Amino acid sequence: MSRRWTVCTTAMLAAVSVGALFLTGAKGDDKTGIEWKTELKAAHAEAVASNRPILVVIGAEWCRYCGKLDSQTLAHPDVETLVSESFVPVHLDYDEDRELARVLEVKSLPCTLVLSPEADLLGRLVGYVEPEKYHESLVAARNLQGRVQQIRHRTSR
Repeated sequence: MSRRWTVCTTAMLAAVSVGALFLTGAKGDDKTGIEWKTELKAAHAEAVASNRPILVVIGAEWCRYCGKLDSQTLAHPDVETLVSESFVPVHLDYDEDRELARVLEVKSLPCTLVLSPEADLLGRLVGYVEPEKYHESLVAARNLQGRVQQIRHRTSR
């Protein structure tokens, strides 16, 4: 009876955990501590409200370099912290979101885009990128958003 109770309890906890992932919209197979969004529209609303740029990573299950980007670059502590604190992160599957990938002009995988809350393209990285260069590129894109906003503010007066 004790073994059966343990198996049932473990199965129930696993089911609750999986259900919680679906309810929160988090990407369950992610190898990072980043809370990825899976819908660009919801991410855009959050970016507008928080005034943070949107980080869009587009990959595919079959893409070897997409897996490498996830497990090595995006899981790097410096990159993970920067993304979590400074961006609204969105992870899209190329096969499921082909129309969106076409609109965003994704030609190769993996593809990373940084968009301002106003949908300005602040940066694009194509292919696997080492953590240090990826971090530098994200910082540059975030800084570019600040400059764009300053210019908008000056010209709207």
